[in-house]
Amino acid sequence: MKIDVRRCAGRIKRALREDQINELAAETGFCQRLRKLTPIRAIWVFVTAMASGAANNLADILRVFCDLTGECMSYKPFHDRLSVPGFSEFMRQSLADHMTKLNEPILTTKSRYLKGFEDIIIQDGSSFALNPALKKKYPGRFTKVSPAAVEVHCTYSLYEGQPIAIAIAPDKEAERHYLPEPEELEGKLMMGDRGYTCYEYARRVKGAGGEYLGS
Repeated sequence: MKIDVRRCAGRIKRALREDQINELAAETGFCQRLRKLTPIRAIWVFVTAMASGAANNLADILRVFCDLTGECMSYKPFHDRLSVPGFSEFMRQSLADHMTKLNEPILTTKSRYLKGFEDIIIQDGSSFALNPALKKKYPGRFTKVSPAAVEVHCTYSLYEGQPIAIAIAPDKEAERHYLPEPEELEGKLMMGDRGYTCYEYARRVKGAGGEYLGS
């Protein structure tokens, strides 16, 4: 195994300490007793299923669970475990925690035009249609085609080579609401497309010591 692979594996193992994950699961209300779908298994199963592109629905994720663990679990108890109110909060906090722990700068620039920036931040969003029954909670922009939709807003660090913030909101909401606060961009270059164009925001970023570039 190469040195960089071993180092990465070690960081992941330290970030995914089972005792800490179990504690978070208890705090969020996801899991009070360890059953077949333990908190650590829930994370690994969802990460594997989503990363491999093997999950189009919950039944697909259940099949990944059975393949990875060798355990047999029926659909209803699997669904019930994921339906508890604390599951979504457990996964949200786990993602935020692991993004922080696994964060490591990987790039620097030699360009004389960019070397004055501590980082280059890029923001963009992707929309996904949902079941029309969810249109009141997640209204979409295109009401006739996709009455229910969400948009995933991702803030990406070019120097760290990974997302540093992710938000999910109704597709109807304006993208610029999910831009980083200007005070967080001191010494950095912020980039966004036309959906994020806002002259007032650009002025605030400039006033905070950063730069903004819209396309």
